Amino acid sequence: MVYEWVAVGTPPDWSVQNYKCNSGVAIAKGTLLTLLDAGVVGAHSAAGQVLAGVAAMDKANNDYSTTVSVWTYGRFEVTHSAAIGVGQWFRGAAQGNTISTADTDIGIDSGAAIGGYVVEVASAGEIANVMLRL
Repeated sequence: MVYEWVAVGTPPDWSVQNYKCNSGVAIAKGTLLTLLDAGVVGAHSAAGQVLAGVAAMDKANNDYSTTVSVWTYGRFEVTHSAAIGVGQWFRGAAQGNTISTADTDIGIDSGAAIGGYVVEVASAGEIANVMLRL
């Protein structure tokens, strides 16, 4: 998968939440997920979406399963779509599975779009560490 989120260490067991998803959708482990409806998630695809967490498992297409386990807390390596500094809040970027800074001047309407903060300086296109806190 392109731009996969990779856990640094093992996220705590208590950070795993079960969400509903469409049976006909494949979700790869390490995919950034967004809330589509109450308790329903899908793959991140655009800037400013409300974040739910990172897929903690692979879910196959048309496997008759309608749930997926999601990490909501932990440290991850992720690709940054723009330069970002230590301590800055992040949000999902326009390109799927990437992040950018969550400054108010880029049109965030809700704090729910903020996924956590950066723990390593990164340039555009670079992989660096973030703390997911949802």
